[in-house]
This record gives sequence, C-alpha cells and structure tokens, in this order.
Amino acid sequence: MSNLEIKQIFRAIPHASKVDPLDFREWLQTTLERDPKRILWHLKRQAAVGGSEIGTLLLEAQGLTPPFARTGATLAAEKLFKIPPTSPLPHMLRGILLEKAVIQAMHTIYGGQRDFEAEAAFKNQSNTKTPALAGNPDLYWMLNDKRILTDIKVPMSSTELEEQGSDNHKLFTYKSQLHQYDLIGQEKGIIADQMVIAELDVPVELADAWTQMIKTGGQSGYLTVVDQMTALLATEKPGMRINFIEVEPEMEVNIYGTKMGIKEAITTVGTQFMQGLVNGDMNITAEDSSIPLTETQQHEISDFDYQLGILRSISEYAEAESAGLIESYKQYASDHHLQEGKLSTSFFNATVTKSLDVSSAVATLKRYPIDTDSLRKAPLSEGQVSSRDLDISKTIALLEKNNLLKECLKKPGYDTEKVIKALNAVGENPSTFTKEDLQLRKGTSKSVKAQFADIKEHVRGIEEIIHANHLQDRLRNDHVETPETERPPAKAVGFGPGH
Repeated sequence: MSNLEIKQIFRAIPHASKVDPLDFREWLQTTLERDPKRILWHLKRQAAVGGSEIGTLLLEAQGLTPPFARTGATLAAEKLFKIPPTSPLPHMLRGILLEKAVIQAMHTIYGGQRDFEAEAAFKNQSNTKTPALAGNPDLYWMLNDKRILTDIKVPMSSTELEEQGSDNHKLFTYKSQLHQYDLIGQEKGIIADQMVIAELDVPVELADAWTQMIKTGGQSGYLTVVDQMTALLATEKPGMRINFIEVEPEMEVNIYGTKMGIKEAITTVGTQFMQGLVNGDMNITAEDSSIPLTETQQHEISDFDYQLGILRSISEYAEAESAGLIESYKQYASDHHLQEGKLSTSFFNATVTKSLDVSSAVATLKRYPIDTDSLRKAPLSEGQVSSRDLDISKTIALLEKNNLLKECLKKPGYDTEKVIKALNAVGENPSTFTKEDLQLRKGTSKSVKAQFADIKEHVRGIEEIIHANHLQDRLRNDHVETPETERPPAKAVGFGPGH
C-alpha cells in the first residue's frame, strides 16, 4: 500500500471534493491504528452504498429505526470521513474469520461448489448501471443445478444484540443486502435462482472458540475448525446447525409513502443518498409526519376497541371465577384431608402435598426458651451470596458508613432531553429513533363500567355452553349418543352491539 494508491482511490470517490482534508487525514491515521490490514477496503467502501448499509437507508425511508447503531446521518458522516471505522467488534471478527470455514463445512455436508466466476465479477464495480451501489457477496453456491446467492451470518451474544440495537428489523437488513447483491449481479448478467441467508446456529462461546483457533492456529487451526464444524453441524440439531432462511424474490416496501419493489427501492434510496453527498446535502433523513386518521381507519380502530372490550370482559370474568374455584378446590382438599400424592384429573396435574408451616412453627417455638436463630440454615459462603440474600436496608447503611454507596449504584437512565440535544449537535435527526407504541388503559367512566358489567352478565354461564359443546364433540368422536341430562341447562350468551 502506497500513498499514491491511497490518493488514487480517494480521488475516485464521487464526493471527494466535499471531504474536509483534515477529516481525511485524521480518518487515515485512526484507521491505520485500528485496522491496518483492511485500510484499502475501508477506503474503497466509502465510494458507494454497500450491501450491509442499504438496509439502514431503506428502513429510515420507511420511518423505521435501523439496527446496529447506524443511521443515515452516521452513514453520511462515515462516507465523508468524519467517523473512522472502529476496531472489529467481537461479532464482526467472528464473521470475518469463520465465513470461509462455514462455507467449506456447507459444501462438505450438503455438496455443491462455489461459482468463483460469478463472485469475481463483483471485483469490478465500474461496469454497473447503478454506480451508487456496491457489493461483495459471500457466496454463489452451485447446488442441484441452481445458483444460490448466499450470505453467511454468525451468532451474536444477547449483550451484543442489546448494545447494537439489532432487534430492530435485523432480518430485513439481511434480506435487503442480498437483494442489492442480486441487483448488481443481474446487471452483470449473473442470474441467481435463489437467495438464502445461511445462519450459523451454535452457542456464541463455541463460535468464539473457533474464531480463536483460526486466529492463533493458522491453516492447521482452520482445518481443525472445518472438521469440527462439519461433524457437529451435520447432525442438524437445534442450536448446532446451519439455519437456511430463504429470501423472498419479490419484496415490496413503502418508500416515502410510495409502494415499490425492493430492488427499485434500493436503487432509489442508494442513488439519492450518494447524490446528496456529491451535492453537499447532509439532510438525508425524512422528517417524521403524523397523518390524520381516515374514516375507514377510525371504523377499524372502533372494531379493535369493541372486540378487545368483549375479550377483556371474558378474561376478567374467567379470572375471577377461576380464582374462586381454585380456592374452593384447595379448601376441599384441606377439609377432606386428601391423601398426599397425585389426583386422578383430566385438565390439570393436581398433586396433594403436605409440608411444615415453618413460620407458624417458629412463632410457637419462640414462646419457649429456645434460640430460634440456631434453627436457621447454614450461612452461605461469600461466593454463593446473591442480591436476593442481602438485607437491603443494612447493606445500604454499611455502604454509606464506609463511603462505598456511590461506587455500588447502577448508572442512572439517560435523560431524554439531553439525548435529543446531543443528536441534534452531531447532525442526527431525533425522529429517526422514534418508537411507536399504543397505550391501552381500561376506561373508568360510569358508562364504560356499565358496558363492561353488561357484557359480563352475558358472559356469565359461558363455561356451561363450552362444557356442553366439548362433551358433544367427545361423544361424537366416540360414536356415543349424547345423554339428555348431563349438566344443568346453560344460560343464553350473546355478543354484539345489540346484546
């Protein structure tokens, strides 16, 4: 890598004239420190929107919050060399080092071979009709006379998922990534018969161990990992297999209020984004706008409200009745001193247990000259103690006394107003991070209470109808005639506005 090579790559970036030279110098220095082996790769990927980046723009264009702590604004800052790449995070390192091994294991287990010619075509990005888009697919897999465009994904820990916010439409970003690769491939005359996400489904600890083996063991470590992967993944057991998620060939998205196919949407948002950088326009996030309800939507919401009201009434009635019946059930068992052990029942596993009421017994013993503290269990050793075992009041008092309380407190939550100010200060649009939710609380007015009470009256006795229907089904299945009198007649139950 020479300075001349770096300059040539930089000058080929469409928006190079909009990059602050100081930003670029700092970016170059930091990237050389953090990830020196991939400096040219980091540099080249700023020239277009990559497959792993397009999902961010598509989600924002739909008014949704993207995963992986990345937004359109951060993406723009990266392309303008204002934000240097971080050192590879653990899940990224897993992906980089395990990808080749996963592919080799897949070929050994399922057969097929790589289409190296198709993959090599992506090395030259200049001959595509959409220069704003770039991509480097993991694998074109030739299997059973099909060319399968495949993307490899490795597991993330729950902590990593939380830190990266990757529950937000993660699968959509993976699917859009493959659609972008397929779009570029089609422009190069490479037609995929199928698109698949190959997800390595193993414990993160095992993936980390394999990553370390490849990192430190070289070719020998790599071959050992491939052998272990092949043996374990061939069993196809949950938690120890490759999950193949097929990507729909036709997907539709609503971009800025207009419905369009996924590939058209990719071209639209990718081109607009890169053109915005060339024009020096950093405001690439669509503003949030609330649309008034239509008459149809209002009717649909009323239907939701009515149906939920009916079901809530049934639920409350059932909870109250079942709670009373459970108490009667327990009281019956107590009054009749039923034998300890399982009862012969149909719906529940009912077991009569007998145990000492320790609290009552100790309260009685305290009236005698007995040291009841001597009856306690052996104290836990220091390594066995958890927060549940602590007397919180005494713990806080001791921490305060020894000036240790501040060090033991959890970090307070984030101040929303401060976060909004910080977002605005760095050029992020706070509306990008808006979470939409619906708060539902039962009405407390007299009219609402009257409606719920009326519905509960109609619900009363519903168990009799269910019992009768259930009994008839059982008898019908057993080809036995229904007895005329099995239980008392059920009350009529009606639903709907007229009842």
